[in-house]
Amino acid sequence: MKVKNTMLDYIRETSSVGKAILLNQDTILQQLSDRYISSKCKKIVIIASGSSFNASMTARLLMEKNLKVEVKVITPFEFENYETNFLDDAFVFTITQSGRSTNILSAIDKLNEMSIDTITLTGFPDSEVRKHSKIIIDLHIGVETVGYVTKGFTSSVLFLMLFSKFTAQKLGLIDTKEVKEQETSILDIFDTYNEAITTTIDFYKKHKSIFLRMKRLQICGYGPNYGTATEGALKIGETYGIPATPYDLEEFMHGGYLELTPESVVILIDSDGKGHKRTMELYNALQFATKKVFVIGSMKLPQNDHFLRVKEELNEWTSPLILVMLFQILAHMICTDLDIWEKEAYIDEFEREIASKTEKPDYLK
Repeated sequence: MKVKNTMLDYIRETSSVGKAILLNQDTILQQLSDRYISSKCKKIVIIASGSSFNASMTARLLMEKNLKVEVKVITPFEFENYETNFLDDAFVFTITQSGRSTNILSAIDKLNEMSIDTITLTGFPDSEVRKHSKIIIDLHIGVETVGYVTKGFTSSVLFLMLFSKFTAQKLGLIDTKEVKEQETSILDIFDTYNEAITTTIDFYKKHKSIFLRMKRLQICGYGPNYGTATEGALKIGETYGIPATPYDLEEFMHGGYLELTPESVVILIDSDGKGHKRTMELYNALQFATKKVFVIGSMKLPQNDHFLRVKEELNEWTSPLILVMLFQILAHMICTDLDIWEKEAYIDEFEREIASKTEKPDYLK
């Protein structure tokens, strides 16, 4: 009997997949980059949902920084029903890791009706999306059979980050020094990735009693890591099945804190960037309400039992590639320790009643 891969298996694959994308970026990114450059568009619109939406939001700020254009990320439903008047002079593409999301397929059909070139980034080039989109670009993620994607999310973020760097370099928008800094920081992340996995699992085990009993989770991030917070909240919610809410660091102080109790669990994401000082201030203030507060960041964080320090230092712009790992590992470890991978029958009924993906192909069954 074939043993199915787990979330942790795919988390462990992330490093090798990331390095392969970085090493082969000239080939992997060429088609999307050439199309963007030839379009001469002044903004980018990404249509995505779920983890692909979160990945796009996570990469968005670096894309804007590199390419010097607005990058807008919207859901397929929003595009189809409310926002169709902003596409003038926009380079539009869709992302669907599975290639089977019905809302993305519908959005692509609408783009075709509007005579807009349909370009889709996907982890499964031979999936259903090929029947709808004219241009299919492989994210080079490889197979990920677990629906709660991990390496797929991180690799999608990486693809978009590298696309913006690669294209900006060709357009002369960033210099060689900046290119080198970004590539070095990415390679450094994947060189230390497996070590960080071990560190993160040990951190989970140390605080296991808190994580296994939490009934609610609030996650605060800033800059590129607000996207990390949104993906972290999705991972915990869709696996562990508890309410999890992402907050922009400062926005947490505009309502989120009012629900705090001594049982509240809060995770702060620190990227050594402009929000570092405020993160530390928030951590200290939270101690008056709950002791179940954790911070993930670099070795620049002070020694503290509740601080997960995954690297010597971080580049704020590329840091989501490793900081999201905590939430992926929490999702896997909690559900494995509690043996709650099987969903309740009513969830199966819900999914049958209102399907969001086309039928699974054989390689996913």
